[in-house]
Amino acid sequence: MRFRKLRIAWSATCLIACLPLIALWVRSYWRLDHCAVAITSTRFIGLGSAHGALRTFGGEYKPREWGLAAWDIHSDAINTRSDHEIYGSSRYHHAFGFGIVRLPTSLLIVCPYWFGVLLVGTFAIVPWIRQLQWRFTLRILLIATTLVAMVLGFAVYAMRK
Repeated sequence: MRFRKLRIAWSATCLIACLPLIALWVRSYWRLDHCAVAITSTRFIGLGSAHGALRTFGGEYKPREWGLAAWDIHSDAINTRSDHEIYGSSRYHHAFGFGIVRLPTSLLIVCPYWFGVLLVGTFAIVPWIRQLQWRFTLRILLIATTLVAMVLGFAVYAMRK
């Protein structure tokens, strides 16, 4: 029972951090959020959200707007070539929504929101693992086998697309 209050606080913080991630995930299907910062006069680094994924990008072109910006995902505001390269579609997503693409003027790294939610949720559970009593029954073995089969089935389905 050592550090029980600390474990509770950590888990609560992680679960509260999941809520904005889920909200941004849902928002990314309707709104395009964009943040770009100049590193030098010709280079920049940015972070964006669109089509259910978080996109990190950096490159050599000068974006239209520095700082924070948000647009409707289907608006005509996304009309420059560089914006279409970064946000145009989900064609850069590879297996499970991840992707690293070298574009003509920049580098694009795509990470789906579900991975962030899963990661933060895992951090919420980790402090409690030692407290669990591991008693395996046939029921638990069958449930675990079913879950592994479902994950493998989804992986094969995702690779086929």
